[in-house]
Amino acid sequence: HGMSRISPVGFAHFGSLLGTLGNILEGYRYVKLAKQLLGRIAGSNEVAGEVLKVSTNVVCFVEPAQSTIEFFKEGFNLSMASGDLITAMEC
Repeated sequence: HGMSRISPVGFAHFGSLLGTLGNILEGYRYVKLAKQLLGRIAGSNEVAGEVLKVSTNVVCFVEPAQSTIEFFKEGFNLSMASGDLITAMEC
């Protein structure tokens, strides 16, 4: 019970889905939650790149472009650090 190390991925994808369906602000709430959970759940660093890559799809509609670029950079760095080269190249 509770959150697993891949829970942030689920929240990020759900937020992205909500944004795609037109509910951008609600989707934004979920991607912010996903990013916050990354630092709180042990072992979630290996999925951090995926979370940040997916979250960027929603963040770019709410925050300035500069913060979107930071999401991509952070996602790339975390993906490389965890050895997830495929996600790193998508960032």
